[in-house]
Amino acid sequence: MSFDGARIVWSEGLFLRPQHFQHQERYLEWVLGTRVGQLQPYGWGFSQLSLDTALLRSGKFGLKSALGLLPDGTPFELPSTAAPLAPLDVPVNARDSVIHLYAMLQRPDAKAVALDADTARARRTRYQAIDAMLTDNVVGSEGEAEAQLGQLVLGLCFEADLDGAMSSLPVARLVERKANGELELDPTFIPPLLDALSFERIRDWMVELQGVVKQRGDMLEGRLGQAGSKGVADLLLLQLCNRYQPLLAQWCSGSPLHPYWLHQELLKFAGECRTFDAKSRRPPSFPAYRHDNLNKVLWPVIEEIRLAMITVPEQTAIQIPLTDRGQGLFSAEIPDARMVRGGHFVLAVAANLDERRIRELMPGQIRICAPERLVALTQAQSLGIRIANLPGAPQEIRYHANFSYFRLDSASELWKDVEVARQLALFVAGDPPGLELELWFIKA
Repeated sequence: MSFDGARIVWSEGLFLRPQHFQHQERYLEWVLGTRVGQLQPYGWGFSQLSLDTALLRSGKFGLKSALGLLPDGTPFELPSTAAPLAPLDVPVNARDSVIHLYAMLQRPDAKAVALDADTARARRTRYQAIDAMLTDNVVGSEGEAEAQLGQLVLGLCFEADLDGAMSSLPVARLVERKANGELELDPTFIPPLLDALSFERIRDWMVELQGVVKQRGDMLEGRLGQAGSKGVADLLLLQLCNRYQPLLAQWCSGSPLHPYWLHQELLKFAGECRTFDAKSRRPPSFPAYRHDNLNKVLWPVIEEIRLAMITVPEQTAIQIPLTDRGQGLFSAEIPDARMVRGGHFVLAVAANLDERRIRELMPGQIRICAPERLVALTQAQSLGIRIANLPGAPQEIRYHANFSYFRLDSASELWKDVEVARQLALFVAGDPPGLELELWFIKA
């Protein structure tokens, strides 16, 4: 049974022994750890980590420096406050193994302190005693006192060698020890972190995302208002870029950010990106958050966002220029033969007339056909290719006030002549005042 959560009862006549002070320390550490542990999910990992890459060439694994918290709440800092860390000798046949940094857990049934380094290693104690001279920090006091201090003992081992008496953090994944003795590490491995942006791989991802989001936003800003713009869809996508561009810039500036909260923000971003994907507007299923496997949970979300930002959707609406020949006659060249067979054509009409009046008059006043058939149709007073009223502007075309929209009937017999000629002729009878026409092709 653990008594860490039970405080010492200080009473009159108590005979003080070292155990009282030792337990008081354990109690205070328990209170602090329990309270702080509720404030932040996954409050363990590295804030800083630097591998000793020179040791890898000799078949050993070591750390230059490290700062962070173990899963049991123990803070550590290498090489400043912990005992010197011995490098791990990697055996010849070692491969596909995760290397951990560990310390022994503090347990009531185990000795926590060894008075020398050899005993600390042999007995696997949590602390190793060292002699130190402590200065008096009161002004006017110049004396020093010798004291024994307990340094945290950290070690390196393979995941298979861990047991229940250790608190550990995965540091790296060993791919193999090569024939020449050099160690190959997995470059995609990301250890548990307290600050995601302290790790170079994640920081590089954020810098790349910042660049592609800014580039997409600039492109959308320039496209808004142009012919063929998707209007509301482009505006909403620009709003999404504007929301995350300052946030990404803040992250890239070095602001600390826990990977759990980074993952939450990126999930929102990726989910919203799918809204603009014509193939599938629902988000995919992403892996659940794993603090000990950050590459697996972060990379799929980042890749989803990256692809959404760099994929420029094909322009679905193309405006076809109309040439005014005078006396109500207009002509249009269809630049691609595939247009007359795939998709449909929309005629936008505006005039100094009531919009309802335009919708009533235009289907009977506009003759549309291939140029060589126009004279015959006019003489026969035939309407040619019929046009049908649309309730509003198609979503592929940006809405303009006072315009009415009509769809050309590509099932008409006269459409075959248009396919051959790749030209359209339009004749508007009656000379409506302030007439404006736009011809659009919308891909299927």
